[in-house]
Amino acid sequence: MFRATLKNYINCFLYPSFFFVTTILSAQQDELERLEEELLFFASEEITVTATKHKQTVVEAPATVRIITAEQIKERGYFTLEEALSDLPGTQFRNIIGFNSYVFLRGVPSQNNLILVLVDGIQINELNSGGFYGGGQFNLFNVKRIEIVYGPASALYGTNAISGIINVITNDPKDIEEFHASILLGNFGTRNVDFRYGHYNQENDFGLSVSGMFKQSEKADLGGEKGDNNWTNEMENFEDDLSFDGKLTYKNFSLGLVFQDKQSSRTTNYRTVNNKYLDHGTRWHIRFINGYLKHYYDAYERWSLSSQLYFRNATVMDNTIAYIDTSAQVGYYRPNDLIGFESIIDYTPSEKLNLIGGIVVENENLAEGFSKTWSDSPDEKPPTPPKPNMENNSLQSLYLQIQFLLLESVQLTTGVRFDNSSVYDQVLTPRMSLVYNENRLTAKLLYTEAFRAPKPWDYNWGDKNPDLEPEWMKSVEVFLAYNILDDLRVEAAVYRNIVYDIF
Repeated sequence: MFRATLKNYINCFLYPSFFFVTTILSAQQDELERLEEELLFFASEEITVTATKHKQTVVEAPATVRIITAEQIKERGYFTLEEALSDLPGTQFRNIIGFNSYVFLRGVPSQNNLILVLVDGIQINELNSGGFYGGGQFNLFNVKRIEIVYGPASALYGTNAISGIINVITNDPKDIEEFHASILLGNFGTRNVDFRYGHYNQENDFGLSVSGMFKQSEKADLGGEKGDNNWTNEMENFEDDLSFDGKLTYKNFSLGLVFQDKQSSRTTNYRTVNNKYLDHGTRWHIRFINGYLKHYYDAYERWSLSSQLYFRNATVMDNTIAYIDTSAQVGYYRPNDLIGFESIIDYTPSEKLNLIGGIVVENENLAEGFSKTWSDSPDEKPPTPPKPNMENNSLQSLYLQIQFLLLESVQLTTGVRFDNSSVYDQVLTPRMSLVYNENRLTAKLLYTEAFRAPKPWDYNWGDKNPDLEPEWMKSVEVFLAYNILDDLRVEAAVYRNIVYDIF
């Protein structure tokens, strides 16, 4: 078996932050209900569901959590998911202004495969590599809020949740009032059109919502001297994004679809001046489709059962032109899909105790690698690539989380997840935390672990090592927050991350 000798230690990062929260003193009850969905960035009473798969306030959750609201997205004019994340502490970026951009949480670099990205609780990471795609394909116009959980979270979510989780939560039909649309024009040929429509019938408890987005941009002009003479003045550097999401709700059922289509040039991958590569005519075309059917059962006061059947597809489309050189155009094709089922029991036998238990079953059909074709000329399109060899992988998982109120102001959380995979065998991932809340002070002591399972991209790219085992991170964190005044809050986190078995 392969074990990396390199260990990456990320020690004791301290980020003090000051946050201002506006207090509404004389609002009526209906106004307060409306404002509940518009709480500011770091308001301590904001509700999170991502940290524990159970509704808790941010200060109660056994994790460092940030929330970006729909109001902030609108007021600050965020254009992409990365722009929304850029105002968060502990985030770093590497933007090659090409077919992808990279986001790091708390100094852990990667190919975007150490962060788990969800849309409405369903993973949208690319299936073949485990990474996620940055860019403009996320429809921020229909986002209700974005929840960011810092640190390892595999005890609930399994693979990829190493440095954190980003959960993009879209509007339900009852959140949208009739029809809204917007048009944006900007420099570098930027065009953006958004729309959303929602209808909710309270009497029949029936709702329908649809939202769509089309976005075009030439991004940055890097031709000639503007790109340090790495590319010619003929360089193309575009991105075209199409996104659609819809929901149909009836009583305790919810049917949803998220569609993202991203097409962009790939010219920034290669220097073209004094090289064999050409910097126009490429097209990286990737498509994501997430569909789900959810049911929520809460007939009893102390327990509820939520279940979801979901489908994921992440495919590099067969019209992709990966690169063009002086002799040929090269076409890529890589289809991947997954079907899964998750069921969660949320049981609260007393005011001091809450239990979360879940089961996950997944089956994925993944390409071993890119299927490639070549044309006979740089001016000729390559033949459509055939379907590549596929791998079938299965996963069965169980997890349990216990939250117990030791004292009136001290909460203990423990949890463990067991994964049984046909590829990486068996993995056991624990977590433990203590959360203290008293008056204006919040203190959290967190111990968490996470893993990233090897994917076909890891097995078959580069040196092609078929014996890879999961890579791991262990983290210890101390989080402190204090409300100095009603509208002034200071927070700090000190943590140590140890990454090992790197591949």
